[in-house]
Amino acid sequence: SRPSVPWADELHRLHAASPAEAPQVLLSGGQLTPSKALVGPLATSTIASLHADLCFMGAHGVDTAAGITTPNLAEADTNRAFARTCGRLVILADSTKLGVVSLARVSALDAAAVLVTDRQPDDDYAALTRILCDPVPDPHLEERP
Repeated sequence: SRPSVPWADELHRLHAASPAEAPQVLLSGGQLTPSKALVGPLATSTIASLHADLCFMGAHGVDTAAGITTPNLAEADTNRAFARTCGRLVILADSTKLGVVSLARVSALDAAAVLVTDRQPDDDYAALTRILCDPVPDPHLEERP
């Protein structure tokens, strides 16, 4: 088995890869956004020149018709590059993102191999992609005596 090389387009994600576990970490380069994402033509061309077996991508919106969306045009372009270059796309979206449609489309929902979320979505989602649902207790819904 070949070693894993973590590859990030968001600086705050780098803490997940410790030097002991992954001595080499790749960054895409590009313009730094307020959310610490690296975007723009430099990031997109770097991403397009590489291959990833697996890509974990957060989403601002996930909708059965509109697909995976984000409000930021530059981030959408960068995310599209990741979606094109990876072998398997895994979308990470809590249940508040389901049914949300933002300005820019990243890809169709069926481009994702898996949707990971915290609550079981409607059957329409399961028709388009595999669902992994890990229920997380909502602290706002705690039972009261």
